[in-house]
Amino acid sequence: MRSLRRVVVLWVLLIFVLTACGEAAAPFGATSVPATPSSTPTLLPDGTRVLIAPAPFNPPAVDDEQRLVMTGSTSGPVTLDPALLRDAGAAFLARQVFRGLVRLDNDLQVQPDLAERVEISANGLEYTFTLRAGATFQDGTPLNAAAVAASLDRACDPELAGGDGFALPAAIYLIDILGARERLAGQADEIAGIQIVDDVTLRITLERPVASFLFKLAGSPGWVVDTNTATGTNWWREPNGSGPFKVEQLKDDGSIVFSGWDGFWGGAPGLDEIVIRGGVDALQPLNQYEAGDIDITSVPFYAVDRVLSPSDRLHPDLVVVEQLSTTFITLNVGAAPYDDADLRRALLAAFDRRKVAEVMFDGKVRLAEGLVPPGILQRDWPAEYPAVDSRAAAAIAASGEIAQRPRLFEPGGGISSAFRQVLLRDAGLEVDAIDVEWPVFADLLTTGRLPACVLTWIADYPDPANFLTAMFRTGSPDNYMRYSNPEFDALVDDAEVEPDEARRAELYLAAQQLLIDDGVLLPLYHDVDYTLVKPWVHGLTITPIGILSLEDVWIAGSR
Repeated sequence: MRSLRRVVVLWVLLIFVLTACGEAAAPFGATSVPATPSSTPTLLPDGTRVLIAPAPFNPPAVDDEQRLVMTGSTSGPVTLDPALLRDAGAAFLARQVFRGLVRLDNDLQVQPDLAERVEISANGLEYTFTLRAGATFQDGTPLNAAAVAASLDRACDPELAGGDGFALPAAIYLIDILGARERLAGQADEIAGIQIVDDVTLRITLERPVASFLFKLAGSPGWVVDTNTATGTNWWREPNGSGPFKVEQLKDDGSIVFSGWDGFWGGAPGLDEIVIRGGVDALQPLNQYEAGDIDITSVPFYAVDRVLSPSDRLHPDLVVVEQLSTTFITLNVGAAPYDDADLRRALLAAFDRRKVAEVMFDGKVRLAEGLVPPGILQRDWPAEYPAVDSRAAAAIAASGEIAQRPRLFEPGGGISSAFRQVLLRDAGLEVDAIDVEWPVFADLLTTGRLPACVLTWIADYPDPANFLTAMFRTGSPDNYMRYSNPEFDALVDDAEVEPDEARRAELYLAAQQLLIDDGVLLPLYHDVDYTLVKPWVHGLTITPIGILSLEDVWIAGSR
């Protein structure tokens, strides 16, 4: 999922450009994420696997005010419609309001959510979900099998994307369901593979057995909306939710107030209210944290060294978690001048990617050895890169045969500016570094109009497919660079249905290497999250893909 990365301050940028080498990045331990897409299932004699929902959270009885305050965006979300979500920040907000059949827990394993029981057939094609009896939407409307089926069908409705269903997120997350392709294409009025067995039982049949299906179903297109009220363009501003919190206030400047919903079928949340400051009130969050005005904040890059020091008064509040995210440069092979494979490879080989992690970020992030973050499938994902060499790029620049000056877009500007300066200094090649605000960048990105960009991709679920298949398979709605290679497609397609985990990894490694050999991808770093959490905030977990949910959080102790 797309996200803004940290903005790098100018003096760090200058250090990167002017120095020949940097200190080695601090070593990081591998992030541990599950090798299978669910908690350990029960295996029945016929080969059926069964998952049972964990016991609900019961917040302790305390007298403290159950109110959590944090900062958000300086502008409001484009949408909170689960069928249309495109960025991690909006997904975090929507996840508090909407939930689906399954969810990722804080260990990034799939757990039943609205479903209290999931049965997976021995051949991996049928998933039977037994829903929680008596579950409702926030207005009391029954949340039954028919409501779930209608919501999944809506997420595949091509009318949500102006008639192009394959531009919807569901074209990634729900595409494995039998009949979903036809629904996305507008060739069917409903998804054939979704069967309402009875009021509390839903059966989903897949086209083929896909190892990551439950991971995908936990994504936003699988979250349940009330299709009777989810009409028009702004319904999500006052939604009839299916999650633990209600939207009480949503302003255009990004200010949001959530209230706890006592009727949530997963158990009443511990918090009565969540206040997310937006607009000018979201500025200078570290100062607000120090003043005691907010309870949680990410640490800006310039302050990381300070809070890492044991002598700093904020150090006891610090939580450091490696993230399953990758920042990388990617080039559009269909856009001039990047349609020239020799130029693509020369440009990327002239840029020492190691210095981004080691010098620009002073070892505070992890050098990316590949696009897939380490720890996914409990392994590393190394790739081979050509030696850093500017001679080929210099020769191309000297030849004068580049019809159009290369452009590199980025929301933030740090890496693209460094790329420009390095190519000019070492190869005599002029590159335009174009810094654009996130809304403009996101629009150019999702409409396929960027010739090249610096992008941060945060995992929605911990599987290689979320990075490789989602972003580079032909026809994927998140394939923003319009990359198309039949060999790559065959590798990731085979990997998705491969039951042997070691063989799956081999296929994905080969696909990753092909992207690098084709000169369309240069992985730079995996982010590390530095977060401050007040000592009176309990039950908050920061996972390798960020904070997932807040219903298990409660407040106890002095503010």
